[in-house]
Amino acid sequence: MATARVPVCPDCDGTLKAGVMALCQREDDGKLTCRMVWGCANQHVWWHWADRPEGPLEPCPYPDLLDY
Repeated sequence: MATARVPVCPDCDGTLKAGVMALCQREDDGKLTCRMVWGCANQHVWWHWADRPEGPLEPCPYPDLLDY
C-alpha cells in the first residue's frame, strides 16, 4: 500500500504539518465538506478540500486555526 506524500509549503518549500479540519460549505456544489488545514514552521497556513486531496492548496483565511 502506497503512502501519501507530505505536502510542501508553496511559499517556502517547508514540510507542512496537518492541523485541524474545518467544516465548510462548498460554493460549487453546496455540500458541507471538511477542509484539511496545513501549516509549516514559517507560519504559512494552507487548506484544501478533504474529499479532494489532489486539489490545490489554497491560503487559509483563518491562520489562527493552527498554533505554530
